[in-house]
Amino acid sequence: MTMTADDQLLARLAAAVPPAVREVCDVLTGAGFEAVTVGGAVRDVLLGRVGGDWDVATSAHPDEVVARFARTIPTGMAHGTVTVIAGRGAHRMPIEVTTYRGDGAYVDGRRPTSVVFGVPLTEDLARRDLVVNAIAYDPVHARLIDPFDGRGDLAARRLRAVGDPAARFAEDGLRIMRAIRFAATLGFALDGDTTAAIPGALPSLAKVSRERVKVELDKLLGAPAPGAALTIARATGVLAQELPEATVDDAAWPARLAWLERAPAEARLAVLVAGGPDGEASAAAAERALRRLKAANDERDRAVRLVRLAHHADPTERVVRRALAR
Repeated sequence: MTMTADDQLLARLAAAVPPAVREVCDVLTGAGFEAVTVGGAVRDVLLGRVGGDWDVATSAHPDEVVARFARTIPTGMAHGTVTVIAGRGAHRMPIEVTTYRGDGAYVDGRRPTSVVFGVPLTEDLARRDLVVNAIAYDPVHARLIDPFDGRGDLAARRLRAVGDPAARFAEDGLRIMRAIRFAATLGFALDGDTTAAIPGALPSLAKVSRERVKVELDKLLGAPAPGAALTIARATGVLAQELPEATVDDAAWPARLAWLERAPAEARLAVLVAGGPDGEASAAAAERALRRLKAANDERDRAVRLVRLAHHADPTERVVRRALAR
């Protein structure tokens, strides 16, 4: 009997779920609860990639999760998250298990003031950032739950916010950086309405810790071709707010991107802030930018040295790699 495309997709998901994750879902389902895998790992397997972090969402209350496993860590009980140590031998691993929840008001641009447990799975998925990250897979019953057509977005290579993008970004400013980062790392286009909602939500992004912004920026710059996503960040005001040292005029921007994409990933942040004709002024700007982003001392020193190098030598890949090795 020939397998349909959906059958093949479900078989691929079933084969990809790690034994420890399946164990957690089996235990919770056997106790009468729902338990699904959700988020980036499901998305990546649907794209034909290796699944990354496998998280579990469940209808079980955090206390009920703790009661059913021998080893747990109360990672974030107030927000419904318990880390379960599951699996055996080489397959043993920590699994984040989070109770289905609805969120209260967001006042700090990052986390809700309260959460409500006991909501249905669809409502839990509705609070997530992007449609492609709001797909769940039930490994016990071999079913895919995709209420917002995430598969359609994957096929179209498109990124949309779940629901109203302005509301999603106002709730959590880091979602702006995540949307732009995924545009780079997945090579997807950012939906027009989602892009248009970014400028008005920049005050929420300003409330996010610099360390979290830096993590997203590093992932973005580590993508094979981050230029298109950086252009979105520039057009929407994200770069001007978060990294004003990267400001260049329209005529110089294409050359800056071409230089950046040729550079090794370790040097790209330095390239981004290496503007201006004066080497020492550019080095000072680079140091200021990386201090504000809470970069480690060695990373900041490397960026400053590379900016000086760009003003005193031919910044070819060979020269940059030699400087990185030193």
